[in-house]
Amino acid sequence: MKKICVIGAGFAGLAAAKKFSGSGNEIFLFDKKSSSDFLPMLPDVIGRGIDPKLLTANISELSRKLKCHFINAEVNSVDIPARRIEAGGRHFDYDYLLICAGSESAYYGRQDLMAASRKLDSAADADVIRKALDEKRFANYVVCGGGYTGIEVATNLRRLLDLRKEKGDVTIVERAPSILGPLPAWMKEYAAKNLRDMRIEVATETFIDAVDGESLKLSSGKVLENSLFIWTAGVKTPSFVDLLSVEKSPQGRLKVDEFLRLFENVFVAGDCACFSAGGLCLRMGIQFSISQGSLAAANILRAICGRRLRAWKPYDPGYVIPMANNISCGNVMGVNMRGVAPTFLHYFMCLYRTAGFRNRAAIAMKLLKGGRP
Repeated sequence: MKKICVIGAGFAGLAAAKKFSGSGNEIFLFDKKSSSDFLPMLPDVIGRGIDPKLLTANISELSRKLKCHFINAEVNSVDIPARRIEAGGRHFDYDYLLICAGSESAYYGRQDLMAASRKLDSAADADVIRKALDEKRFANYVVCGGGYTGIEVATNLRRLLDLRKEKGDVTIVERAPSILGPLPAWMKEYAAKNLRDMRIEVATETFIDAVDGESLKLSSGKVLENSLFIWTAGVKTPSFVDLLSVEKSPQGRLKVDEFLRLFENVFVAGDCACFSAGGLCLRMGIQFSISQGSLAAANILRAICGRRLRAWKPYDPGYVIPMANNISCGNVMGVNMRGVAPTFLHYFMCLYRTAGFRNRAAIAMKLLKGGRP
């Protein structure tokens, strides 16, 4: 029997725990949260009134079913030579380690922005934003970051305001010259037009220069008073990953080989892993996280048995940029898609991936009724 530690109970970590279940080894699953949250639908808590509790799964219950030990504590450090983890003031030794710690909001040294903004890293964060919207009306709703999540959040804010017949300006602030980073030009143009149609302002080549309470000063000199400020401007790996003296990408992701190994007995899966694709890290994605978690766990079991490891071969079914007026865009199975069809596919896959039949049924009923908050 080997002692295997899995850090992170997200998509990759749970996929790994399922693979380890029944293997006869002692499995420890670490996470600082008590629930595993379904991140793709967090913006829908804002604009469609999805109960955030429906997007969570209790890790303790999952661990009992998967026959692993759940350690509800934040991992502070990993000593790879000593094969030891420090979490919650306790030390845990391991024979094999699988890092599936995901990612968290990155503020790039701007502590003022971290203190003034609301993030969207968990169902609890989404609940905080929704309660703020229920308790107070703002003149401005500012989303910093023009990537997937920023666009989804901004369109859900506009949807909510329109349904409530409330006034308010929604603005996306993006430091880069355009939204949606490296995505194709047609997709950027399509999303930009839809944002204009939804009366959402996009301020590119702009950043938040200063914060004074609920007042935001942009680098352009414009001041947005009475603002709800939501941060979606990038992610980073957890702090314990930053402390590891190993090769990383500029984003802090751990560079792995074709078997998802960092060292002989240390594997990495999910958002923390930098798997090289054309010289760059493969983009973060749910399908990648699940398949990496499963294969990394299988490779650990194969290593224990002295069997040959299997290389991970990424399969990319595509992606969708969901926008809350149901006019979405994306590329699915190599086909460019626009309008209602990609929206339908997005929610179909969300329901498929959501944990628990009751949660899926409740979300489906909410969506079928129009997703009114």
